[in-house]
Amino acid sequence: MPHQPVPYGKDDLLRDMDAAGVDRAILVPPSWEGERNDLVIEAARLHPDRFGVMGRFDPEASAAANQLARWKEQPEMLGLRFTFRRPQLAAPLVEGRIDWVWAAAEKHSLPVMVMVSQKSDSAHRPHRRALSRTQVRDGPYDVDERPEG
Repeated sequence: MPHQPVPYGKDDLLRDMDAAGVDRAILVPPSWEGERNDLVIEAARLHPDRFGVMGRFDPEASAAANQLARWKEQPEMLGLRFTFRRPQLAAPLVEGRIDWVWAAAEKHSLPVMVMVSQKSDSAHRPHRRALSRTQVRDGPYDVDERPEG
């Protein structure tokens, strides 16, 4: 969808979902806003029969472990969404600084969605290796490999 002069909100989405015959959707906040989940949580709180949330999470925040333990207490929060498409975003993963997240997600039964780059050049290979070395056992985990563009 092209950029619009007015932000695309929950009411626009509900209208378009109805027109397309879509009953439910999982909302994921855009990565450029950081770990901000408030707008999608509010939409899901107002329409729990229509929306669920895969929220953004900062695993390097000072209270990250406590926040993760209470993650599903947020309205309609289903799990975690990480974006590692660019090398600078992948640094915490590649350097092992967030390895603790995978075991904690399993412990708290949190599904995890991860977006990585499809590029196979040397700048993008480290995050693929880092994902493969993690202690992921029982998931559920989804790796989203979107084409660059």
